[in-house]
Amino acid sequence: IDLLVSHTKLLPSVVQAPVLELKPLPEHLKYVYLGENEKLPVIILSNLTKIQEGILIRVLRVHKKVIGWTIADIKGISPSMCKHSILLEDEAKPTSWAQKF
Repeated sequence: IDLLVSHTKLLPSVVQAPVLELKPLPEHLKYVYLGENEKLPVIILSNLTKIQEGILIRVLRVHKKVIGWTIADIKGISPSMCKHSILLEDEAKPTSWAQKF
């Protein structure tokens, strides 16, 4: 099996924060940011007290290196192994087939 190995070095999210598309949340949840300029978002409950929220955010900021925002944040897994691609011929047309059970 030939594996395509990428030699591009992906930086962890705490060094180079990814640009994420944040979706609207139900009203019992909200986004908080562990980085500056609304970077490194996490989702928490919106009904926490200010003290609970402050303690939670402080703990998350201390341990933000263990949160995986991208594949580059997951230690021990090469991003080149996680990339899925299907090579097609130039004239090939991708189609999908219904599964029968």
